Amino acid sequence: MSQNSATTLEFPFVSLEYGTYSIIVSAFASNEHTSISDIVREEVVVSEARPMTGTVDHSNIFKLCLDPDKEPRCPSVPDGVLRAYSKLDETQTVSIYFEIPLPENYIPGTNKAIAHIGEYKSEEKIWCLINGFGEDFNKPAGSGEATMVYVSPIAYGLDYLNQTDTLDIQQMEQWTGYLRYGIVRMVSMYRNNDGSYSDWKDCPSSLWLTAFVAKVFCKSYKVVKDVGYIETIPETLSYIAKNNIYGGGSFQDYERIVRVDLLQGALGMQSDPKNDPSLTSFVLISFQECKIWNEEITNSSRRAIAYLEKLSEKTLRRNPFLLAITAYALALANSDKMDFFRDLLYGTRSEESDLLFWSNRGDAPNGYGVETTAYALLTF
Repeated sequence: MSQNSATTLEFPFVSLEYGTYSIIVSAFASNEHTSISDIVREEVVVSEARPMTGTVDHSNIFKLCLDPDKEPRCPSVPDGVLRAYSKLDETQTVSIYFEIPLPENYIPGTNKAIAHIGEYKSEEKIWCLINGFGEDFNKPAGSGEATMVYVSPIAYGLDYLNQTDTLDIQQMEQWTGYLRYGIVRMVSMYRNNDGSYSDWKDCPSSLWLTAFVAKVFCKSYKVVKDVGYIETIPETLSYIAKNNIYGGGSFQDYERIVRVDLLQGALGMQSDPKNDPSLTSFVLISFQECKIWNEEITNSSRRAIAYLEKLSEKTLRRNPFLLAITAYALALANSDKMDFFRDLLYGTRSEESDLLFWSNRGDAPNGYGVETTAYALLTF
C-alpha cells in the first residue's frame, strides 16, 4: 500500500452463542527506516435469538383423498384450493392446519374417515407439454409464408420456455440456429427493396405477410439478442405505415394469402377486407409489440386506433374474431375505448360446462375458435 493511502478490509464474524464479544484488530506498517503499529478494540453485542411465532397463510394446492371406507379413491386433480396454515411455536415445531371441505358425495352422519393429503403436482401435464413442445420446431423452408410458419412458433416457443425456465442449453442451440436461419432466409429471399415482403420474390408485396414478419422478428430479437438483421425492422414498419394514409385509417391488402389453413382469422381479411377490418387490428398489434416509433409510424398507429374505435357494435358482435383481435390491439395501444371493447368481448363469450371460449356460435371446435379465444385471453 502506498504512503498516505487507505483501504478497507472486510472479514466475517459469526457468533455461535449470544453475548458480548471483544474484537481486537492490530495493524502494523513498516519501511526501511521505521515501523509503527496500532490496535483498535471494539465490543460486539449479540442479542439472544428468540423463536418467531405467528401464523403464515399459504394458498397451496393439495391432493385430497378422503374416504370413509378406508380405501381412499383419489381424484386425478384436486377439487379446489385447500387453505393451509403453518405455525412455528416456542419449541421450534411447525404445525400445519388444513381447512378441508367435505366432498360433494360425503355420507351424512358419518363421523370418521381416513384422510390422505399430499402436495398436488402436475408433473405429467408439465412433462407432456415440455417434451412435446419442440416437435414442431424444424428448419424453415418453402415460400415466404411457409418460412414464417416455421419461424413463428420457434420465436414464441423460445420466449415461453425462457420465461418458464424450462429450456436447456442443447435445445437452445438447436432452435436458435433454426431461428437465425429462418430470419436470414426471409431477408435474403423474400424481402423487397422498400422493406416489404412477398410470398415469392417475383410476387407483389403482401401487407399481411410484411406485418407478420415485423411482429415475429421483433419477438425474435427480444428472445435472442444477436439473432441478426435488427436494422431491417424500422424500414419494414415504415413501409407498413404508408399503407393507411388514405381510406380513413384502415389497412387493406388484396394480395392473396396462401396459408389461410394455418391462420383462420385471415379468411375474413381475404374474402371481405372492407367489411372485415381485422388486418387493421393485426397491423396495429405489430406496431405496438415492436415499439419502434418515428413520426410516420406513430401517425399511422393513431389513424388505425381512431378507425378501430369507430367500429359499430353490430359489426363486432357478428364477427367474434374481429372483436377479439381488435380488443387486444386497442388494449395494447391503451385506447380510451379499450374497456368498452373488453366488456363487449366478455359479453360475447360462450360457455359449456367448465369451458370458456370465443367462436361463431354453434360452431364445432376449430382453428377459428382457437385463434379467437387466444386473442381474447391476451386481452384479459
